[in-house]
Amino acid sequence: MGRLDICIGNTCNLKCRICSPDESSRYIKEWHDLFGHKGQIYDVIGSHADLLSDLILESDLINIAGGEPLLSMDHFDLLDAVPSDKASFVKLQYHTNGTIAITPKMIETWSRFKKVVITYSIDGIGKKFEYNRHPAQWEQVAKNIIDLLNLARPNIEVNINTVLSIFTIDALIELFDWTDAYHIPPPHLHILRQPEIFQVSVLPQVLTSQLKIKLLKSRHLRAKSAIGFLNADRIDLLPKLKERIILQDRYRKESFAEVFPDIAGYIFG
Repeated sequence: MGRLDICIGNTCNLKCRICSPDESSRYIKEWHDLFGHKGQIYDVIGSHADLLSDLILESDLINIAGGEPLLSMDHFDLLDAVPSDKASFVKLQYHTNGTIAITPKMIETWSRFKKVVITYSIDGIGKKFEYNRHPAQWEQVAKNIIDLLNLARPNIEVNINTVLSIFTIDALIELFDWTDAYHIPPPHLHILRQPEIFQVSVLPQVLTSQLKIKLLKSRHLRAKSAIGFLNADRIDLLPKLKERIILQDRYRKESFAEVFPDIAGYIFG
C-alpha cells in the first residue's frame, strides 16, 4: 500500500495569473497570443485508464490534481470501480479551484472512502480573487465552499490553500478573516517559486516594510508567517513584473491598479 499522485491532465476552466498552459487548457490561446507558446490539451485518465485502475487498487492515499480535477467525470468511474471493502481504507485528496459545485454523484462516490480532503485554491476574496483566477466569480466559489461545509459529511474535510505572491500578499488578512468567519481552518500558505517575477521578493523595500507592519498587527498567526518571505530582495525583476502585468491587463481588459490600489503605486511609481 502507498501513495498515488494523479494529475488528470491540464483541462481547466480558469487561467490564473500565476499559471501556464501546462496546467490550464484555458490559458493556451492567451499564452500563444502573447508569447507565441503552442500548448496542447492532455488527458492522463483517457491515456492511462487501465494502468491507473491497477495503481488505485494498490494505494491507500490517492492525491488527485489537474488542471481542474472536478471537471473529470472519468476519474469518478475509476473510483467507483474500487471495491467497497477496499475503499473504506483509502484516503482521497483533491486540489480544486472551487468553481465546480459538488454534486450528489460526487458525494455518493466519496461516501465509500475512508476520508476525502478537499483543498480549495483561494487567493484572496472578492475582486482580488477574481483578478487572480480569471474568469472565476467569487460569490459562486464562496457559495460552493459553504454548501459543501453545510453538508457536514463526517468523512469530508475542507481546507484552503493560498499561493503567496505579489497578487495575494495584500489580500491575506481579508482571506483569513473570511475563513475565520465560516469556521474554516486557516489557509495553508504555499510559497510561489515560479514564475520568479511574481514572488513577493520582487516588491520594493518601502512597500514590503509597510506590508510587514500590516501583517504584524494581524491576529492571524499563520498570516504573520508570510513576513519572513518579505526579507528577500529581487528588486532586479521589478521591470519584468511591471511589463507582464501591463501586457496581461491590456489583453484581459483588467486593471491591477484598480484591484490593488494600496500597492500599485509602489510598483508602478
